Amino acid sequence: MNDGPDPVSIAQVQVDDAYWQFTAAPNDKLTHLGQTTLTIPYPWVEGEPHHIKVVTSTGTTFDYEITIALETPRPGLRYLGVFALIGLYVGVIPVAIGLLWFPMMSRLGRRGLDFALALTVGLLTFLVIDASAEGLEAAQALPGSYQGTTLLVMSSGAAYLTLTAVASWLKRRRAGTSASGDGCIACHRRFLPLISERGTYISWHSDSLKYLIPACLTGRRWAECGSKGSFAIISTSVDPIRSR
Repeated sequence: MNDGPDPVSIAQVQVDDAYWQFTAAPNDKLTHLGQTTLTIPYPWVEGEPHHIKVVTSTGTTFDYEITIALETPRPGLRYLGVFALIGLYVGVIPVAIGLLWFPMMSRLGRRGLDFALALTVGLLTFLVIDASAEGLEAAQALPGSYQGTTLLVMSSGAAYLTLTAVASWLKRRRAGTSASGDGCIACHRRFLPLISERGTYISWHSDSLKYLIPACLTGRRWAECGSKGSFAIISTSVDPIRSR
C-alpha cells in the first residue's frame, strides 16, 4: 500500500539481499492508498526467516521481514470446524459455567454480593485496559493516512453512545409497559382495603411475599391486567369496587 501523497512505481524486489523477478497485480504503479500484490518465485523454506526489500523507481526502499515463513491457511471445512470449537470454548462454555453459579449467588448475603460485584468490576477493568492496549497496538500498525488512534477513540465513543441509546430505549419501553398497567398496580401501591361485591381477588407476588388483595380494576378485562406480568388471576369475574 502506498501511504504517501505521491504516486510510486515498483522497480525491483530483493529477497535476502538478492534481486528476484516479480509480477505485480493489478500493476506496479501505486497512487495514494493504492494497493498491489507482488508474486515472487522464490524457493522459500518453511520456518526460516526472510528479508524482503522493495525498491521504487526513485531509489526509495521499503523493508519487510518475515520472521517465520509459513504457508497462508486456506479456508475449508477443517478450519471452519476449528473456529467453531474456539467459539464454543470461548463464548458458550464460560457462559454455561457462569450460570451454574446462579443458585449459590442467590443465597449470598450482602457482603458476598459486594465481593462478587467488586471481582466483576475488577475483571472488566482489566479487560478494558487490555483491549485498549491491543487496540492502540493495532492502530499504530495502520498506515498514517487512516489515523488509527483517532479511529480507535471515535469507534469506542460511538460504541458507548450506541449502547447507552439502546439501554435508554429499553428503559423507556419498560416504563411505558408498566404505565399501561397502572390500573392494576395501583391496588398494591396504596394498600387500600378494597372489597368486591362478589369477592373477586387476584394474587400479587413481590419480594418472595404473596399478598391476597381484592381486584380494583373496573371496566377492563382481567386478562389484560394479568398479562402485564405483575399479577396471577384467581377469579375472572369483574365487579365494581367500593373502598372504605
